Amino acid sequence: MVIGLLFAGYQWSPTVTHKLQVSWHSLTQFQHDQHQTSIGFRLKFYQLSWQLWWEKPWLGWGTGGFTDQYRQRGGITGWEGVLDQPHNEYLLWLVQYGVLGLLVFLWFLVVLWRAAWQCHAQRWLLCGILMAFVVTGLFNTFLYVSASGYLFVFLVGLLGRMGGRKCELRD
Repeated sequence: MVIGLLFAGYQWSPTVTHKLQVSWHSLTQFQHDQHQTSIGFRLKFYQLSWQLWWEKPWLGWGTGGFTDQYRQRGGITGWEGVLDQPHNEYLLWLVQYGVLGLLVFLWFLVVLWRAAWQCHAQRWLLCGILMAFVVTGLFNTFLYVSASGYLFVFLVGLLGRMGGRKCELRD
């Protein structure tokens, strides 16, 4: 379905066409060790994250460990400013809390999915919102960024407040 939407967007939307072409160009530049693009920098962040995770795979570097290690290793060539997260929620969990922390986080998402799925009347809405967060996590750190983190916490609270098989609001 996602591939179909991308294909349709590529065919009929000049904006989508342009973005996909720029992305493809950035990927080919990265393959030639030219990472001075948005996608190139993200791929460098991902490489650093995998390297950090490999060094402490089970329990990670601890809260704030990504930022500390980034600074100690001298950063990424061409990136100016502070880098406090790798632009991927799951890699951030791996680096900071290791495999065990990531498994706990994924289990939390599964519990939320099951709670949303039990809400018959709002099932598709709640699961859709949760899925949007899950997919966003591949490209950003939604819990680290305040606005999206607050929305996620609101969704968790909403799911916690709803009860019963019909998932109606409790008094």
